[in-house]
Amino acid sequence: MTTQVTAKHRDAARPKVKWLRLIPWTWFVACFVLAAVGLLLLVARTSIQPIDYQGYQKAVDGLNRGEGPYQRPEQCRQLWRGIHQAEVFVVTGGKMGALPPAQPGPYLYPPTLALLIQRLHTGAPFFICLLLGAVLGFGWLWLRAAQASPWWLLLISGSWDVVATFLSGNAEHLQLFLTLAAAWLLWKRRGVWAAPLIALAVLIKPYYALFFVAFGLLLLVTDAPQRRAHVRALALAAGLALLLAVLDIATWGAVARAAALDYFRHAMDYQWWPLPVAEQTPMSLWNRSPMQGLVMLGLPAATAQLASQVLWLALLAVSLWRCRGRRLGFPMLFALAFVLLYLGRPVGWNYVYLDVVLLVALQPVLRRTTLALLLTAAIALSLTHWWALILTGRGVWLNFFTLQTASLPWETWTVLPACWLLLVGLGCRGNTPQEQEVRDQKSEVSRQQQKS
Repeated sequence: MTTQVTAKHRDAARPKVKWLRLIPWTWFVACFVLAAVGLLLLVARTSIQPIDYQGYQKAVDGLNRGEGPYQRPEQCRQLWRGIHQAEVFVVTGGKMGALPPAQPGPYLYPPTLALLIQRLHTGAPFFICLLLGAVLGFGWLWLRAAQASPWWLLLISGSWDVVATFLSGNAEHLQLFLTLAAAWLLWKRRGVWAAPLIALAVLIKPYYALFFVAFGLLLLVTDAPQRRAHVRALALAAGLALLLAVLDIATWGAVARAAALDYFRHAMDYQWWPLPVAEQTPMSLWNRSPMQGLVMLGLPAATAQLASQVLWLALLAVSLWRCRGRRLGFPMLFALAFVLLYLGRPVGWNYVYLDVVLLVALQPVLRRTTLALLLTAAIALSLTHWWALILTGRGVWLNFFTLQTASLPWETWTVLPACWLLLVGLGCRGNTPQEQEVRDQKSEVSRQQQKS
């Protein structure tokens, strides 16, 4: 009788649980659909495009004139100086309303993205819808791959980093979705399907190659099932992605190829790093990469770039050593490669998806109290970003995304290193085959004792 009542109550509770699981999904979808609708209405009524998309459109205009997608280095430096002067104006008591209209940053990618927009004749509305699909797709695929609760979606919905990147019309969301989808396909040993996604991600922003290098090597050194199949999938994906990249470069045309070659030869001249350190704010505050931190310490940009690359290789080597021979699931491998990407890239305005990727990956190996502390820290960091936006709106400064200052760049030197340490220290504790065999033997002995 008791069993029947318990089962009856359990069956009655199931619809309620399913209904509760719809709440975070509804909130997540509604937040970004409403944001997309707002952007679409803004474009339709005022013809004002998202600020980052304006930069892509300028590159398209340059291609249409036969001049290539890039501005001249001196134009880029003038733009960076203008942003710094606007910050000085606000900090010294100037009114936000007196500032000139915001100008988009220069186009600093290979021609692929601009050429896609030009050839497909896609305007801002289509691009906004594409980014909406990328945000929703990342949330769905990440939870599915990790078999995680939909309540983690609230971290994405409440992240100013995610929202700001979406509202600005930046291609970063598309990049991250392509990266996750390609990594999931590699994990499933679908190298042919992963190759086009890898090629597109790297052709839009080449430093995304750091993720795929790290993810591929981690997959090879861990005790993954069907290792030979993974090796074949990785080799096939790498070969096809390289072939697709070469074919795409061949379609750029002579003008775009020459412009891209000149840009990559003098890439530093297009950035704000050649400016005096005191004149690099607020860009140096928005950009929380290790390379930027080294520049803020006074290292020349070229030296800082080399040092950050050596540091990245060292972090990758330690990560491989920690993971070697251990059985780690897809969420942990993706999270570690994801953090290594953020540590290795030269420019990164925001920590998009960092909290949800880290916490979902670590959840299975942490105690509830530890997970609760990390979740509290992640929410607190997210709130500081919202507070930075509020202070910017009140005319205190132009930090927008962070509370760190030029004299105390605390986020640059704490957040990403802490995430990496958590993953290699706590996350990479999967069992080696020998440890798993010992555990299985102990479990078998325990079961035999219970039977006797």
